Amino acid sequence: MQVIVDEDGRRYRQVDNEASDEWNAREKTVWDELWRLPQGFAWSRPTYKYLQKTVALYVRQYVLCESSDAKAADRTTLCRYADTIGLTPQGLRLNGWIIVDDTEKPKKKRKDAQSGNVIQFPDPRDEWEQMQ
Repeated sequence: MQVIVDEDGRRYRQVDNEASDEWNAREKTVWDELWRLPQGFAWSRPTYKYLQKTVALYVRQYVLCESSDAKAADRTTLCRYADTIGLTPQGLRLNGWIIVDDTEKPKKKRKDAQSGNVIQFPDPRDEWEQMQ
């Protein structure tokens, strides 16, 4: 959309298809990036499905805040949406979410003293890792 002011000082908007297409493409990019986050898994669960509309509003607000037309109130709204959908530490707490790294890590090999004067005991850290 393009804002135009006529001779009488009245403002009106005129559709700019090229700008609209760019805006929509940017929204799609932001949308795709958000769903790659760990929170995207939670949003897809039936329990949190209601948040998908708020994610869409966040995307629209995010793109608006990237523009020069954004006001302070727009940026404040963006922060509130981010809290609601769990993109901030406070939002994670409010939703009761914890993000954990669940990828398998290679086990570290420990060098134990192998001298004859040392009595070998099992390392409690090994037992702890097995319980994890």
